[in-house]
Amino acid sequence: MEKVYLTAIKTPTRYFIRSEARTNLLRIDGKPLQQAAGASEWLDLPDHPKKGQRIIPAGTTNLRYILLNDSLESDKIPKTIPTEEVASEWNDDLERTVWLGKYANMEGLYTLASDPTHERIEDVEFEYKIIEEVAVDPVIYSPSGKERWRDTVSIQPRHSKISEVAVPKPILPLTEASLTSEEMYKIVRKFIQDNIDPKIAVITSDYDFCFTVKKKIRLIGQRSYKIDVSHFNAKKPKYETRYTDVREFQIFEMTHDNSNYKGYTPIKHVVAETEELLQQKVETFCSDLIQTINEPLFDCPCCKGYGVLKKETYDAYKADIMD
Repeated sequence: MEKVYLTAIKTPTRYFIRSEARTNLLRIDGKPLQQAAGASEWLDLPDHPKKGQRIIPAGTTNLRYILLNDSLESDKIPKTIPTEEVASEWNDDLERTVWLGKYANMEGLYTLASDPTHERIEDVEFEYKIIEEVAVDPVIYSPSGKERWRDTVSIQPRHSKISEVAVPKPILPLTEASLTSEEMYKIVRKFIQDNIDPKIAVITSDYDFCFTVKKKIRLIGQRSYKIDVSHFNAKKPKYETRYTDVREFQIFEMTHDNSNYKGYTPIKHVVAETEELLQQKVETFCSDLIQTINEPLFDCPCCKGYGVLKKETYDAYKADIMD
């Protein structure tokens, strides 16, 4: 039984292994192979590997040259010549390989032949060397629902160059991770686009370099306003009175530090001790932000719009004046 040499990383509950020959592996300890999340060149095992099976692909064996005409066989012209006995080199003038040595100028009498081999499965034993042992299991954090920002934007956490070079991929998520200001901009922008309540707030600027959200405040009653409805080439404006029950004010704005668009606030980069903690930071920020954006607000009836009321306070006020 052939032995396969593996490199391994040990964690409290798993083994990550890598082998130059692993692409031919079929099963390990009777179980199908499972790639490590985020590190396709590594395998993720629940226990240390003992034995496995690998696929030996179909191929050829017994390569040889055979005479095209058996009647030419003689002491100097053998019926079969093993390929390893034929010396050859490339001839630039002829633009082909020519034979050398005792079989020189005889290649026209022969053709290459071989015997096919079929694909087969063979057992293998493992010998592995642990190159790293860590005290915790790496976590590729994957929350469910609308907060899965990695599903909607193609952004992966960054690690330091030294970590990327020195730390094996399966445990890279356990090292310090970060997102740049521009990456945070893309994540937050997409999250708001997907989760804003259009009845309560509206996106008024939506560009790669600046982003603005305004809150719709419910008025006490309606307010009138005039709008010019005349054609663009009209000599005199024609005004029309319309009514609204909302007013708007800016609730959120941002740019990023690669743009620093005038009048907008660059969103900060984010750093955390691990990828999991980074993901939690981002999701907490997005969740708190969209809760603020989507929270209904109403004009205060007492100060006539100088202040606002939350929905529960406004509902209590209406109930009180209706009693």
